[in-house]
Amino acid sequence: MKRIVFAIVLCLLVGPAVLAQEMLSLEGSWDFATGDSVRYADYVMLPGSMQSNGKDGSYRGKAWYKKTVYVPQSWQGSHISLFLERPHQQTTVIVNGIKVGRQQWLYTPHYYDVSPCIRPGIRNTIEVCVENVSGWNGIVGRLELRAQPAEMFLRHVRFLPVPFSGMVQLDVSLGGHVNAFSSGVVGVLVQRADNDSADVVERYYEVGSTHNRLDMPVGSRVALWDEFHPHLYRMGIVMGDDYHETTFGMRQLSREGGVPMLNGCPLFLRGIEDTGRYPETGFPPTDEDYWARRFKKLKAWGLNYVLFRGHCPPEAAFFAADRLGLYLQPDVQPADMQRISDDFSCHPSLMAHLDSCLQTIPPGADYKEAIERNLCDTTSRGFIMQGLDEAASRPEDWTQYCAPVVPLAIFPQRRYTSADTLRVPIEIRNAMDGDVNPVRISYYVKDDSLQVLGGGVLAVKALPVGLSKDIGTVVFPLDKVSRPGKLSLHVLIANRVENHWDIWVEPQSQND
Repeated sequence: MKRIVFAIVLCLLVGPAVLAQEMLSLEGSWDFATGDSVRYADYVMLPGSMQSNGKDGSYRGKAWYKKTVYVPQSWQGSHISLFLERPHQQTTVIVNGIKVGRQQWLYTPHYYDVSPCIRPGIRNTIEVCVENVSGWNGIVGRLELRAQPAEMFLRHVRFLPVPFSGMVQLDVSLGGHVNAFSSGVVGVLVQRADNDSADVVERYYEVGSTHNRLDMPVGSRVALWDEFHPHLYRMGIVMGDDYHETTFGMRQLSREGGVPMLNGCPLFLRGIEDTGRYPETGFPPTDEDYWARRFKKLKAWGLNYVLFRGHCPPEAAFFAADRLGLYLQPDVQPADMQRISDDFSCHPSLMAHLDSCLQTIPPGADYKEAIERNLCDTTSRGFIMQGLDEAASRPEDWTQYCAPVVPLAIFPQRRYTSADTLRVPIEIRNAMDGDVNPVRISYYVKDDSLQVLGGGVLAVKALPVGLSKDIGTVVFPLDKVSRPGKLSLHVLIANRVENHWDIWVEPQSQND
């Protein structure tokens, strides 16, 4: 056991490839056919879809994929499974002419136990029938055969962080020979993923059944996960010659009086809707780099939430969101959501049932005005934007009014005369993970030639979480304006956070 534990520590400190499970990739060329009667006369490249292979992207029905692969003799006596990360939609698997089974999960991997059918030491034929009634047809992501020790192996691990108790609850499902469980021992190691000098927590647990709950401490000081501090932990779980390794985050999602709370703090969501349209391939990308690039852009705009309307992204999206601090919510059927929660439970970015408390902002209205109106609502928990043109948006424009801390101006009107005095109450929305210490809040007014006409200090005060309405009022006589035109009012917080609004000043009428 000590030898295995040392190897896991090495894996945690050096990288995930040290103790990789035995896997056999099935990527590459597959024989291909469509219809109810199978006659292979074509080929495609997997992972991929019919559309990405130049076939009929609008095809509905059965598509057949066949590959012959050599399975190593060393796999004799192992538990062997077929892993299909993202097929669409229903799969039926046949190995060496023997039907293995059928699955139809839409958004999570399909696993098949092919141990009774695989013959190590020779070439084996694998056939997968993929039947779709809508959308694309194909298999994307990872396709592989996996070998684990047959006597006892880790079948599944589900995570439930309990951050304020300093531990994570693990539901560990085991497979293998029942009589082996009486003497089974599971070793678990945890370390901060973003701090190599952090202590490694090591525990051992005796297990006696196929399902086991383990309470695993994560250390004396818990690093919480949220959009501001996306701290992650690494975990290695070993049992005999088998192991499981992943990252996870310590966060607690709850509700208090209908208000969503993350780690005990009110959660304010600034979101975008993803409708799942990928016209070039038909399927969502399954590489983490794609999602990291996209999510970095969303974070740069001040957004912190993506609602996947009617679908769920692949697991690569959750890995990217975990590292960047972004909240992802699949909007799917309850049965699919339960499966997603089970399979992706290690991902702190996975959220559920949050969109019901959010305002939807439709495409084509003024986003700045609509967002600020939402921020001024004391009952608001956030918003979801539809139809946002991601390519046309500039971060420097968005982050003035779409950010964790936003100054807000309550204008009674936007058009004035030079005889008027500008009187505008100022509010501030603080959607951080806690109160902001006392800061200087100031303002200034510019004309359309960018000349500063005047300004002043509104307040020096702390900003509690939520909406602060008692910041102060901008009072600025407009008789200082030398000529009619556009002015802009700018409000700053600590000379770092800024928002601005345009107003128009006309000459006073001679009859006034």
